[in-house]
Amino acid sequence: MQIKSYLSLVVLATFLSACHEDNEVTTTNNTSTLSLAANAYKGSTELAAQTESNAKRFPTAAFAARDYFLNGGNLAASVPGLDTYGKDTCSNGGNVTQQTTIEQTTKLGSKQIQFNNCQIADIIVDGPLHIDVTEYDAASSMPTKLTMTYEGLKQTRQGSSVTLTGTVEASQDYAARSVALVVDGHLKSSSGQELLADISVDIRGEIATRSAISTYSGKVCIDTEGCVEVSTETPFTMQFNGEVKSGELITTGANNGKVQVVANYGSYQHSLITNNEGN
Repeated sequence: MQIKSYLSLVVLATFLSACHEDNEVTTTNNTSTLSLAANAYKGSTELAAQTESNAKRFPTAAFAARDYFLNGGNLAASVPGLDTYGKDTCSNGGNVTQQTTIEQTTKLGSKQIQFNNCQIADIIVDGPLHIDVTEYDAASSMPTKLTMTYEGLKQTRQGSSVTLTGTVEASQDYAARSVALVVDGHLKSSSGQELLADISVDIRGEIATRSAISTYSGKVCIDTEGCVEVSTETPFTMQFNGEVKSGELITTGANNGKVQVVANYGSYQHSLITNNEGN
């Protein structure tokens, strides 16, 4: 999979999220229901062994899930808000339709978007995306709380595709210049690789330094390798040009095996700091 190592400030300011729900929800008859993402994932959910050879894979997976799901929302932003479309919506082929139940006064409601081999720039998009807007700020003309639901949205670029299933919940506090994201997502590549991510991302803008501070927490699972817990030791600082200046992430797997990820002006150093015997 091709991934970006960071989010642009534009995307951070545009796509926001709300309250997090666990992968398993207990109902009144004491049965459990998996989330869309967890139900789609067929890989291992056991804690993974942390080794020198896979030290990069789990942190990279967390960033990949974040970027692919937010990119799906970014593509949806290319769709006009009205029910009629300009010829440039799918600039190089395909089409897109939508059904909207947005109340015109409050701007709250939902939008169901269906991409049909729609090419936006160099990405071909196919499948549904549902957006629920539950809070809206009239002064900024922006939603402040929304949920995006993916049920098999496929993005194809340069012959390789990734199919997305799951949700992104988002919320923004304009006064605090903060954004909260919860990604509960399953990704499956055209090569068959699977990834499950249940991660929370909190971002705060710093006007004085023209930067953004972000933290990550949650769990990431890959195919037959299993899962690791993700936590932030030192918040990541991203400069106005998109370069990650600093930050430290820890992934923890089986037997307390840990990998440390340290960012330094756009580069990342991955180190196995505890082996799988906990030594």
